[in-house]
Amino acid sequence: PMTAFDGGDLLPFLASGLLTLAAVVLRRFRPAIALALVWLATIAHMTFGLDAGLLQLGILAVLVGAAHYGSRTVLVLSGVSVPVGSAIAVLYLISVESWVWDVFGAGGPMLGAVPLIFIGGLIFLALAVPWLIGLLARAFRISRESRKRRAAAEREAQRSSELAHHER
Repeated sequence: PMTAFDGGDLLPFLASGLLTLAAVVLRRFRPAIALALVWLATIAHMTFGLDAGLLQLGILAVLVGAAHYGSRTVLVLSGVSVPVGSAIAVLYLISVESWVWDVFGAGGPMLGAVPLIFIGGLIFLALAVPWLIGLLARAFRISRESRKRRAAAEREAQRSSELAHHER
């Protein structure tokens, strides 16, 4: 696997990094674009054969933003991205013989089922937890907005009732 830090070409790393950065910047105001950009960054990352690194942390921020601020379609697509992205990540990390396998003692040409399931589960959780946090924040935001609208409607109804009472 190639990284920008072990003599690999810096250009692929920068391309993937800039796409990820753009996705993180847009995650709140344009979550659909952010989700598309983070997938493009991931595809670029894999196309260039880069190993797992800190760049992938941007994915977590985009998943939070997509679940919190995205339309229902973006919410569903980001939710589907969690298991799909997890599966792709596991297969990719195997294909590049990532450092991840060595860290968990699963290196070598034959991966056992236990390390594979364990690391796959960790990747799934790493993606699912931020998405669930975004979903929870979305629920709180919608509830808060609903309470504000209800309070405004009640105030308006009270004013209307008072006006009708005074006109009699």
